[in-house]
Amino acid sequence: MDHLRLSIDEEFRPKYYKPNLFEPCHEFHSFPKAAGYFLSDEQELKHIEGGEVKEFHQFIQSWLFFGLLATVIQLPENESFFDGNFLSEDGWHINTEKLTDYLEKWQKQEVGRKDGQTIRMIRAQVALDLAREVVRNHCSVDGKFYVKNRIDEELSLSLMVLGETLTNAKSKIVEKVGFNIRGWHGDATEGWGNPACLLSKMEGDAGWCPRTLHILKGQLKSLATSMLSAYKSHDSAILRRQSHVNCDAMEPCQAKSVNADGIYVTKHHPRCPDPDPKGCPFIEPDSKEKILAEIEKDNFPLLRYQDDTKQLQVVPYEPHEKYATISHVWADGYGNPYDNKLWRCQLDYFHTLFKELPARPPGQEYVLFWIDTLAIPVGKSQREKELRKRAIRRIHDIYTKARYTVVIDNGLIQMKPSTYEGTAMKILASGWMRRLWTLQEAYLSKRLLFAFKDQHLKNLDELEEMYPKANDSLTSNIPTAARNYFHNMLGPDRSARINELSSASGYGLLASVWRAAQWRTTSHSEHETLALATLLNVEYDESISQAGLSLDAENANARSVELEKAKRGKSQLELDRMMRDLWKVINETCPGSIPSGIIFMPGKRICLEGYRWAPRTWMSGQEVDYPDPLSILTHPATLTGKGLSVIYPGFLLHTKTRSDVLGANDEDFHFAIDSTLLEWYSVNWKIEPIHNVPVGLSLEEKQLAIILCRPRPRELPEIALLVEIEKTIKQRSLIDQRQSNIYYVYIVCRIKIKREIKEALLSKWKEDITQSITRSNPGEGKVIFGEVLDENQRWYVDGRPDSMSLPDDIERPPEIPTDRNEKATPNTKRPSTRTRPIQQKGKTRASNTASTAAGLATRTSGPVNSHVSHDRNKPSNRFGPPPRAHTSL
Repeated sequence: MDHLRLSIDEEFRPKYYKPNLFEPCHEFHSFPKAAGYFLSDEQELKHIEGGEVKEFHQFIQSWLFFGLLATVIQLPENESFFDGNFLSEDGWHINTEKLTDYLEKWQKQEVGRKDGQTIRMIRAQVALDLAREVVRNHCSVDGKFYVKNRIDEELSLSLMVLGETLTNAKSKIVEKVGFNIRGWHGDATEGWGNPACLLSKMEGDAGWCPRTLHILKGQLKSLATSMLSAYKSHDSAILRRQSHVNCDAMEPCQAKSVNADGIYVTKHHPRCPDPDPKGCPFIEPDSKEKILAEIEKDNFPLLRYQDDTKQLQVVPYEPHEKYATISHVWADGYGNPYDNKLWRCQLDYFHTLFKELPARPPGQEYVLFWIDTLAIPVGKSQREKELRKRAIRRIHDIYTKARYTVVIDNGLIQMKPSTYEGTAMKILASGWMRRLWTLQEAYLSKRLLFAFKDQHLKNLDELEEMYPKANDSLTSNIPTAARNYFHNMLGPDRSARINELSSASGYGLLASVWRAAQWRTTSHSEHETLALATLLNVEYDESISQAGLSLDAENANARSVELEKAKRGKSQLELDRMMRDLWKVINETCPGSIPSGIIFMPGKRICLEGYRWAPRTWMSGQEVDYPDPLSILTHPATLTGKGLSVIYPGFLLHTKTRSDVLGANDEDFHFAIDSTLLEWYSVNWKIEPIHNVPVGLSLEEKQLAIILCRPRPRELPEIALLVEIEKTIKQRSLIDQRQSNIYYVYIVCRIKIKREIKEALLSKWKEDITQSITRSNPGEGKVIFGEVLDENQRWYVDGRPDSMSLPDDIERPPEIPTDRNEKATPNTKRPSTRTRPIQQKGKTRASNTASTAAGLATRTSGPVNSHVSHDRNKPSNRFGPPPRAHTSL
């Protein structure tokens, strides 16, 4: 790992299990047998009984370190370069400092030598694929055959790092030489596993938050090298200053700025010379009335801090005024839920930072600035509460009009910026990147500057200019992985917005926002819809606007994780309604912007009729499944009173009983799609505990189907939906009389589906189904047939209307309100009915109803049931009359 230049020293240095057993005469795939081992059909390493077995660690290192090096690099001098070139001076440990030289020799050889290149590249990729599977299965903490301490943990880490290094180098070489044989490139962005020794170090002495670790593992896609870089980029002493004993991987970080009683505390700056109210008092704006008056005039106040007099003046915003905004997280102690005040040391620090702003206007001694803590009212009077909501509505304008946005994070300000990957990884793992409000602040800002140690401001745009050179490295994929920070703050979409480019449609922007929001959290669940509506700049109603009041002092006293969970549980139905209202206003204001792939996203779903397709939160904290449904170009979804209308391919499932598919003791099923019995698919439908099929569902008679995110799944498991058909509408063309079906469906659960290619399984399944349909009692036993649907099949997707779709943590209300019978709240502001794209104008693909392509030759003896039900849920009219015109995206 020395080639990474991460100053690892002796911390994770692997032992050398001498001597190396892999000789030039050995072949990579057959080497295990020569050492007394073999790989089972499930790719588990086992001993060959009765033969001579080499010591396990010696075998693993010889095969997956030295053997992989020899097989992939394939240099002429590889007969001798392993003996001492990868050992420490004392000969007891592995040292990879010279690996960079060999990678450069490899690249130089391939650039200048075309003969036999195809075979060499394929041979290297096949070896890397096998090695990656073995390492992930046996060395990664989430591996199928991982056993703690069975393999030396430092050795496991070294195998992961080497594998990722060679994969990255091959990818760069392939790109340079123009090797373009489809299917033989490999994926350099997929990691080789999660190393136990590194994760235990981060969870233990280093004091990392479990939530941060969980998110990093998802963002870095099990890239051990990148996780190692993240660990080294942060000083563990800094991280230990906050206690994470109450934190959980699946819950927002609980390390808040509170005292022993759980009361929020506004903190002094870490370097405050006298953190005492007498030596460093609170400072507030010179006129609270000026702040309120400017907000009442639909303007916003700016602030000027005079460090000589320690006065904080309120200045009305004037058009084209140059000012800075400050982006921070309340958990760092820069907030104040009781008064519009901050400690003097904080304002002194702001003033020092402002001196470092680039292109500062000449002669401007004091920079105008805006920070929510001082400029958004927090009082208890009705006037202050109403103006607070109006001030929050102006956040979009405030950040878009600012000349600078300065990011202040308590972790970053104690670290120095370094290389591109080092600086980017610091930002990626920072607390500022974990919060939802900072996402919209980053996206809306023209010029984003990160505050580091010694008042150093790092310009985001200048940092990104360093990426191409940093990424032109054979030694690691760290720069690409670290650049997740850029995508997770909507970097490409932000650049398109600032430069007025049309690179992102409303559809694409919503997909990008989802991917970025999934890794973020907010201390108040009700803030989610408010922050998203502000980011997207859509008009929202009173239910969402009310969320802006939740930072009152009475709500700032989250004394425990249990209290916060109880508060969320009691309000889950209200949260569902707020999320429903957000989808409504997005669909009305920006038609054609809802990504169809949203139906495949993980997590629990809204419990309200017509919206049970929608996840309750965008902040799932879960990696998007393969293949990313939000990245697949398809028709935009349409919101209707009957559910979400989408166009996707799929399969109809024909079976004697639904228990063949949803058997209580089964986790998977399989089916063929035509009478040749040559094409088979296997399905795993128990991929999420929260979506286990309810008791009794298998006994119902409604036909089941599968919605695919793309046609004909491949050999790797792909995300899909298992649904039940509630109603089928038959349509036909007046021109050619062609008939098609539209399916109204309820989601049963998310599934993983793949095309099965294992010959042993295919032979058995073919024999089983042949016997079942030819015996005297056809259909006896488990028999499932699939029918291929058109790629343009239209579906109306919703969830089941019974109690199984209600939140688990609330009591069932007497009636679930629907758009038809729910009464409007008095004095509710009606959002604008004008329509526009979220970003740039464009075009949407028109789509007609889809037709069915029958691919089924043999059916079961039972009939196909299609139940027709009356439509009880008419399209919503809550937001006023329909718009007169829609803008296509």
